[in-house]
Amino acid sequence: MTVILFDKTGGFLTRQSRMITKVIESKVSDLTEGERLTIFKLDDREYKGLSLPLFDKCLPQSEETVNELIENKHMIAKTFNESFMADLYSITESLTEKGDANSSPIMESLADISSLYGINKKLRLKNIILISDLLQHSDDFSFYNNSSIKLDSQKLSLVPDFFGVDVEIYWLLREGREKTIQNTGVLEWWENVFITSEANEFKVRKIR
Repeated sequence: MTVILFDKTGGFLTRQSRMITKVIESKVSDLTEGERLTIFKLDDREYKGLSLPLFDKCLPQSEETVNELIENKHMIAKTFNESFMADLYSITESLTEKGDANSSPIMESLADISSLYGINKKLRLKNIILISDLLQHSDDFSFYNNSSIKLDSQKLSLVPDFFGVDVEIYWLLREGREKTIQNTGVLEWWENVFITSEANEFKVRKIR
């Protein structure tokens, strides 16, 4: 299964929103029939940093795989477009709107994901897609309050277990003060986190 985690605390520029929509479409095309896609956002009101699932569905059959001798192509296409893609577009649109938040508990939300899927062994987590500016800000620790970013023992206790999971980050680049903080080694810090988490693969794409 694939999990997409949205960090909407800093909002999205119009061009970033368009690009994120294309990213989601691309990820859907990578899914196999019956594979599960779940979308969360950062939210410290439910767990330590994670919302309840905003979207949680298995990919239905698409019209490309229809056997027209025994299946109704029109009905299958309607199910795919209305019950899956329409809901997905609606969620994506709401998540790319600017959000007001006092915290950005990225590390805590990743730890929540690790715990949730570690408990349920029937759900095999294959991919995590994080859409974020990577600017951690929570009661545990904040990049806004520290001139130097270090992965010390306190933060190590929060590192999730992503053994064998592929992690892909779409890094939302900011301006002003946030840009200055992003240039202080933030990406290298997160790369160290995911190496420590034993993720199978770690990729980053910058979203300007």
